[in-house]
Amino acid sequence: MIHVCAATAYKYYYTVYVELITIFVFIAIMNPYMPFQADERIHPIDTSVSRKIAELVQKGINNTREMQRHLQLFVEQMFAGKVQPRHSSRKFFPNRRTVRHHIYRCMKNCQRSRLDQDNLQELVREWQEKDSGAHIYLRRRTDTADDTEDVCDSACAAAAADDDDDVHIPPVAGNSSEQKFLFVYQSGNQQRLLRRYGSLVSLDATYRTTKYALPLFFLVVRTNVDYQVVACFVTQDETSGSIAEALRILKEWNPEWTPKYGMTDCDEQEINAMEYTFAEVQVFLCDFHREQAWERWVSRVDHGVHMCKEEVLARLRRVAHASTILEFKEAVASLQEWNTWKENVQLSRWFTNTWLNQARVSITV
Repeated sequence: MIHVCAATAYKYYYTVYVELITIFVFIAIMNPYMPFQADERIHPIDTSVSRKIAELVQKGINNTREMQRHLQLFVEQMFAGKVQPRHSSRKFFPNRRTVRHHIYRCMKNCQRSRLDQDNLQELVREWQEKDSGAHIYLRRRTDTADDTEDVCDSACAAAAADDDDDVHIPPVAGNSSEQKFLFVYQSGNQQRLLRRYGSLVSLDATYRTTKYALPLFFLVVRTNVDYQVVACFVTQDETSGSIAEALRILKEWNPEWTPKYGMTDCDEQEINAMEYTFAEVQVFLCDFHREQAWERWVSRVDHGVHMCKEEVLARLRRVAHASTILEFKEAVASLQEWNTWKENVQLSRWFTNTWLNQARVSITV
């Protein structure tokens, strides 16, 4: 009797299981984009979405939230007039972790382009033939057998822990066999301008303007007419060591060049590189980049001060525009006594850690 009941129960549950599978297959045929968690884990994102990520990375987009907004518009246009996939479908709407992973891999592939390095080497030969007075330094990047997947996972996990939307490629430490890419250029006319007006130089870094995910730096001086670029260099990463190496090469090309003042944005790597290469230089922060960074930070909704951003900026500018130590201390004290400062931990932590730590270089006399 027991065996008969077990067999009957097994037959019943088997019949129900087959019917459920049949119903699900029918629904899936009618709507192929119905979300199904198990299927999403098995299948990767759509190839069109993956190609779109690579295209946007080449245009300079490395922010996960911005990338997701572009992908949403892309998918909606791709299915215009058709059944739209649901937003829970990871095949067409990947989550932030997946997007970050794909951005990282695309940026890494751009860095390793052998063909572009070959083309650049050919261009260097042409430039040297056309301008015999030009100084050009090119060091190709050597491929190493680093574990890209492990580095990508660790980098993405660290960025997610810091709640950072921008994807960066961290330098690979402990690999002495790796030869980093470096390109430094200075024409004969640029060298003449640097020697004449090089007492104050500005180091301007550009990001998201090239498809290679490599930082491009311009060295700028103020002439009697306008501002002129007197050198440029491209490094593999944004570390102070890589920047200082490029500056040392420029110093070797111009042995009499000893800048008294330097200007950068609020970046410790650039500041440290300038101070390390030129022991007597005094570094100041660029007002333009400071204003740009402050405007972007206070405008973000998740930072909680976008509704009163004008008042926030006015108080921050009072600190930046202080011309004496006394004015600076009074402006900081007034800011710290403000209720919004006390209530918003993000604001106080950001301004203290990022900007007040650079007070020695931000106060102009």
